[in-house]
Amino acid sequence: MRNRLLNITPRQAVLMSAALIVLGISALGIAIVGFRYDPLHAVCWFLGIELFGLAYLWASIDFEGQQAVSLGGLWFQLSIALILIAVVIAQSGTSGQPFPDWGVALFFVSGGIYLASICRRAIKNFQRWRNGEFDPILEPHNEMQNSIESEKMPTNDEYEKIATAWYDRKSAMMESTLGAEHGIVMHALIPYEMGGGLDLYFYPNGIEGTGFATKELSEIPTEGSNNDVFDLYEMVMFTRLPLELELFRDESTAFGQTYKTFNAILNAIALYSRDAKLNPNETCEFPEDMDIIGGKCLIFDAHATHSDPEVETFGLLALIEIFRSEMDYARANGGAKLLDLLKTAGHYPYSDMNREPVV
Repeated sequence: MRNRLLNITPRQAVLMSAALIVLGISALGIAIVGFRYDPLHAVCWFLGIELFGLAYLWASIDFEGQQAVSLGGLWFQLSIALILIAVVIAQSGTSGQPFPDWGVALFFVSGGIYLASICRRAIKNFQRWRNGEFDPILEPHNEMQNSIESEKMPTNDEYEKIATAWYDRKSAMMESTLGAEHGIVMHALIPYEMGGGLDLYFYPNGIEGTGFATKELSEIPTEGSNNDVFDLYEMVMFTRLPLELELFRDESTAFGQTYKTFNAILNAIALYSRDAKLNPNETCEFPEDMDIIGGKCLIFDAHATHSDPEVETFGLLALIEIFRSEMDYARANGGAKLLDLLKTAGHYPYSDMNREPVV
């Protein structure tokens, strides 16, 4: 099942922060007065828990922060496991040895790094909220996701069978539009459903160039990203460049730069699509302070629509990078008119920016 991250707005974060502080002060008073707990220890616990709670809340109000919290938590757990393994190896052959001071120190260092990472994001979000600069694109819409319409939830084995069958049918529909899929899949180090990145699938056998597509926005035929046109969809981006996976880490090459940009865009929009309906002809812009993709503009289009026995409309949502002047034109005149201009100029559906704006 996909990972469910905390989804709150800045206003909700304010209310939850106030509640957390009130509850924390009450618990502190009860611990010191009612249970005679050492005041210094009680205050230290209070400050630590409050700091983590407030940081977690404010870091979780945008999809970049959600990803930082989730990935940071996974790396923290991994570091703890590695520390324990190191301690076991170091103390092998001995008995009755206390837990080493260096192990305790590493625990605190690891926890401190994790806390610092989410505090940094939390402070940034709080300052943006105070300055009235919080971008609406990052605010959760709190819309209900599609859910499994069954009185009895499937077991893990049943879920896997459903997911596998849907993956195979979905893959066939995608290939009917995009051409044969390349044999290599770029897997993320940490799975998407655990808060990591997307796996990327490549289609170099359709239109000129290469298509980059997702397959993790809809794991089963009754749950996933959807909009006013598609019951479920996956995303795709196109470049005129040929597929050169051996260059994907080489940012000095055109393909390396394209891979880095497409990967960042698809991951950001995938997280956003969990809560927001992203419809064809709509535009999107990323905040200037985002890494890699800050200031970039997109337009969405229904690139293909398919029908399935369990999904009436499964589609491919094309993400197309555009110039700011083109985005302004689309917002003033409608996205469909901009897409027509891109098609007339021969730029559709590509996101290569080594061209002149059509407006």
